[in-house]
Amino acid sequence: MLISVIVPVYNIEKYITECIESIQQQTYSELEIILVDDGSTDESGKICDRYAAADSRIRVIHKKNGGLVSARKTGINAAKGEYSLYVDGDDWIDSDYIEKFTALFLKHSDEFAFKPDLIGTLSLYKDYEDGRSIKRYENKHNLIEKIYEEEEIQQYIYPAFICTENFFSSDIQYNTYAYVYKTSYLKKFQNVIDNNIAIGEDIACTIPAVFSAKSIGIIKKTGYHYRMRSTSMTHIHDEKSMERVHLLYDHLSSWLNESRIDDGYKYEIQRKIRQVIYFCMMCTAADNLIDRSADFAFPYSMVKNGSKIFVYGLGTYGQEMIRAIDSSERFILAGCSDQAVKEDGYIIGNYNHRYPELIPQHICNIDFDYLIIAVTRKMQENQIKDELIKVSVRNEKIATIDSKLLNESPF
Repeated sequence: MLISVIVPVYNIEKYITECIESIQQQTYSELEIILVDDGSTDESGKICDRYAAADSRIRVIHKKNGGLVSARKTGINAAKGEYSLYVDGDDWIDSDYIEKFTALFLKHSDEFAFKPDLIGTLSLYKDYEDGRSIKRYENKHNLIEKIYEEEEIQQYIYPAFICTENFFSSDIQYNTYAYVYKTSYLKKFQNVIDNNIAIGEDIACTIPAVFSAKSIGIIKKTGYHYRMRSTSMTHIHDEKSMERVHLLYDHLSSWLNESRIDDGYKYEIQRKIRQVIYFCMMCTAADNLIDRSADFAFPYSMVKNGSKIFVYGLGTYGQEMIRAIDSSERFILAGCSDQAVKEDGYIIGNYNHRYPELIPQHICNIDFDYLIIAVTRKMQENQIKDELIKVSVRNEKIATIDSKLLNESPF
């Protein structure tokens, strides 16, 4: 079975070699590798051409810059494989990554007369610029490795994917690169996404694809390495951030309104879409959240106007909250910290602010009214809260996300 691996490429000359070679070295070799050079202005396109000249499985498509959605469309529409998957050009995969997906076909080949619309994984690795590698894996719903059909999808997959009780916490990934799709199936969802959607591109595809599937395969472990770069799209704030969030919301709302999903599930999916939109706003346009309430810092209901706020968490969301609070006239930024901050200092990529990063043990020496934990996963939030209490941060000063607020309309 031929599998198409689609790699969007844009100005990533520093990373693309590792990505391509990780695909070439797959233990499953029946591949076509489609490198879509989306108008790169550095050496990325030339590097792709050199690899294509040496490996007949590689095709390079050079196109005018049109963004990630446009690049993915170009790749999937050129794909010849029965199944396709995406690998972002600055990421890489373990050598048995694709084989783990195909093993599910072999294991269940006698049970099914058809192949699943898509196969998803419950795990991936987040690799940071400072050398840290954190495995992301949750399975609170005790999903097993198998192919689920329609009734089982509703019984097991929907609850694991929606999971609205904990903000942005799901056993099943929202990222497109966490799936292998039947190529004809993926085309239906990728090709209807507006090219101008530049925030939540993955979600625009995976939510409709998962909730429209007739059969879904699940595997627990893979080996996808997502590179956490400070200059990636979700780390960049500009005046068009809210416009992009609106486009994503309109796309998902339109799909849901036109879908034939049972009304009971539609209500839960709508709640999850709202949470997804809040997540996008929190990572790219947090000042719109800070300004939406007259008396508290959304989505931290206990943090009142005029408060001195200490931010714990220097990831995408934490950096955006620091920027929004620092520029707000309603709050005072008292400082920031993260578990990665060490005695010898910490560098947050190309992000700069005038407040020094403190090691967690020194937080209790700072004058603040509230410390907000700027992470979006409940399990991580709880772990951080426990650690802060151990270093003498008072429990009543620790503010966590009020998930009830995230069921409101985002606009």
